[in-house]
Amino acid sequence: MTNKIIFPILIIIFSLLVIFAIVNNLKNKKLNDSIEKFSNNFTENKINNDQFLEKSKNQIINNALTNSSFTKTILNGTWTTLNTEVNSDYSVTKLMTISTNEIFSVDTKTPNFGTIDIEGEIYNILILLNENLVAQSQNSKLLNLHMKFLNKFNSDKLDNKPYKNSETFTAVVSMYSSNTLLTKYISYKVFDGKVSPDIYSIIKSKNFLVGQPPPNFDFNTYNVLIGGYKFSNNYMYFNFGQTNDDKLQIINSKYQGKLKFSIQRIFESPTKNEIITRNSPPIMIDAVDNGSIPSEIVISSFADDKNANSLSKFFKPKSTILYFYKLDRIEKSYDYTKPELLKSPKNYLELKSNASDMVDPDFEYNDLNSVREITNNHYKMTYVETKLSNLNDLTIFNFSSIFPFLT
Repeated sequence: MTNKIIFPILIIIFSLLVIFAIVNNLKNKKLNDSIEKFSNNFTENKINNDQFLEKSKNQIINNALTNSSFTKTILNGTWTTLNTEVNSDYSVTKLMTISTNEIFSVDTKTPNFGTIDIEGEIYNILILLNENLVAQSQNSKLLNLHMKFLNKFNSDKLDNKPYKNSETFTAVVSMYSSNTLLTKYISYKVFDGKVSPDIYSIIKSKNFLVGQPPPNFDFNTYNVLIGGYKFSNNYMYFNFGQTNDDKLQIINSKYQGKLKFSIQRIFESPTKNEIITRNSPPIMIDAVDNGSIPSEIVISSFADDKNANSLSKFFKPKSTILYFYKLDRIEKSYDYTKPELLKSPKNYLELKSNASDMVDPDFEYNDLNSVREITNNHYKMTYVETKLSNLNDLTIFNFSSIFPFLT
């Protein structure tokens, strides 16, 4: 009897276990399918996200490399230079300012995408593309500037640690005289006239040169030589003692005894290129002394010019160019030193035969006694000669070198 009861109970329990196992297996399978689906979706989404990030990164790189507007936006503004100074409040001075044009055109023969102002020295931007800027000095075609913008994605690497970790927009500036590299340094973009603490430290340390020692090219002196170069007062005078009646007569009759000259100075730069200054202000000098004419034209020394420009450094003096202002033509005109009209009654004219009826009671006329002749002399600046010069000695030209122009 006992076995008859036990066996059915065991069968029922076994059946329940089997059913429970089947149900549990179905639930586990469903759970595994859900987990696998989630995993597959997660992996697929991760791949899509990675692809999106990579695409965005590539788009940024492509914009930087091929989009002039992108390059313009980055470069436009103020940047540090070799001479930049920083104060304790992180404000900076002696910056270069990049001003790009709104409309780009590379179809013109002489493209100009804007200008760069480096402490008064102006460069015309000739190329602005592919994270690169190329500019040429307005004062000297030999002096060129190349600026390469750096970003986190490009392959350009900087070895010196102080400047490669900065989050500030960064560029490598290379200065050339002809094909000779003068200096190469890191420049940082400046916003609102102030820099971050890390840039402050870099400027203070002057640790921004790239792969070379400090330049031997003095840009302050260079800017003076090609810009507002000053000549010493009375930079020219004559030594007299020559007799020539023909030239004396021409000087007196055509030039009223005074001759006009100007000069230019030529220097040799550290890169062996010539640097030519602007023309001196023209100087008019008495050219007759007791019937004699000059024997020599004497030019002051380069040392006098150095003092006139308040320079402590100087490039190597090379030569002096002399120009003579040859009389080209004379224009004469007349006017009155007293332009006010005089007024007199008509009887002052003592008119006869009823002619007085044809004249107003009073008449006006110019003061003929105040008539003057105005002579305008027009000169043509003419090259005479170039003489070798040094720092301390006077440069002397023979006065006879201008004889061909005294005709």
